[in-house]
Amino acid sequence: MILFNAVALCCSMVMASVILPADVNNDGIVSKEDATLIYNFICGTADTSITTDMVDVNSDGKVNTADVVEVYLKLNEIANNIPYLTFSANETQIMTIKIKGTYTLDESLEYSVNDSEWARLTASTPISFGGDYGTLRMRGTSSTGMATDFTKYAQITFDSKNILVACSGDIRTLVDYTNYSSADTDEARFCYLFNGCTNLTSAPELPADALAERCYYGMFYGCTNLTLPPALPATSLKASCYYSMFYGCTGLTTTPSLSADTLADMCYYNMFYGCKSLTTAHNLLASTLAKSCYANMFYGCTALTNAPALPATTLEANCYEKMFYGCSSLITAPALPATTLAEKCYYYMFRDCSAMTTSSELPATTLAKSCYEYMFYGCTGLETTPTILATTVAERCCYGMFYNCTGLTTATPLYASTLAEKCYYYMFRGCTNLNNITMLANDIISASGCLTNWVDRVAATGTLFKATEIDESAFSRDKNGIPNGWTIENYNR
Repeated sequence: MILFNAVALCCSMVMASVILPADVNNDGIVSKEDATLIYNFICGTADTSITTDMVDVNSDGKVNTADVVEVYLKLNEIANNIPYLTFSANETQIMTIKIKGTYTLDESLEYSVNDSEWARLTASTPISFGGDYGTLRMRGTSSTGMATDFTKYAQITFDSKNILVACSGDIRTLVDYTNYSSADTDEARFCYLFNGCTNLTSAPELPADALAERCYYGMFYGCTNLTLPPALPATSLKASCYYSMFYGCTGLTTTPSLSADTLADMCYYNMFYGCKSLTTAHNLLASTLAKSCYANMFYGCTALTNAPALPATTLEANCYEKMFYGCSSLITAPALPATTLAEKCYYYMFRDCSAMTTSSELPATTLAKSCYEYMFYGCTGLETTPTILATTVAERCCYGMFYNCTGLTTATPLYASTLAEKCYYYMFRGCTNLNNITMLANDIISASGCLTNWVDRVAATGTLFKATEIDESAFSRDKNGIPNGWTIENYNR
């Protein structure tokens, strides 16, 4: 009686348009009266016309308080319009769950087609839906979602690649459909859930604020018909949480708003890799970065014309590595106000951004190892180098920085007076039109490889402006010094 009363207090009678499994008395509604009938049957006081089949709501072959609870769960479902994960298709489609690695599908996961009774969801079992079959819904109370790691997960597959499938609902109804809006998502993962679903046209809602490491790892990998991403409102991220999430989603035209202020290692790694239809990206306003947080994020997004804002002033190792690699339509680099750099922070950041004509100032005065290495490699449209304010360089800091930037004619001054190992190695190699360089080091011998190949294949004639403290004779007349056809002059500050 205590259980019955406690559950009854949470629900009220709700009208239903059709007779549902929990409609025990068959009066066209699911109500407290249905629960009362089951309770009376358990107590032996029900009308003799009530049979076991009528009151065994959960179809487990027994009649007990679990059937009473099932009625109230159905009432809660109707009253609150629970947004189960739902699939629809205009024609008959077949969904099958495949298992990767040693993952085991949680026993709480269930499915229902066309509002039929819920049945346990099992791997490798084909489920027909769409067309005359109606919609397919899924629910569960799986605290770990549908994966334990990016090598151990359940994958949704569709039999017919030519029949489009729309997905809606709240992913949290797989974590705890009875209380989805407050579901504990700290350990819920959906790695590669829709991997290769090329006919998926819409994504479920992902409103969780508490994330798990690798929670959405590769979730929509290769979903080429997905055009709009779900909102991602989490403000504090976990390691690799969005890793490769939309990798190869070639139909995606815009990014979701990414409002997180506190990032984690590799959180956005590869997130939009190869999204060739992506034209716009929301600003990335996080002030606290993490290792490789934005690495490869827009790699190969060939339609992206404007970069998101990147206001962080303190960087972490590899944070922007290859971020816009191959973004051949990117016209202008974002402002890069960071003054505290880290190893490889801008490594290959704008590689082959051939449409980019200008880049903003680089205000850091102290560089880090490999921080600008190959940063603008192959930016053939770049007409002048960005202002580089560094006075203290580091090993390989500008290694290959402007390699093959064939549009460059003038380089802004390099102010550092003391060089570091391989600091300018390959820096202007292949800049076939570059004819004006200012480099103010007063010692170009002590640091090993500091000028190796730095002006290999620049323009045949030009001018090097040097520091007055160093003699012209210190420069050899080759790719490691200065071309034969160039003149050398003192720089007047």
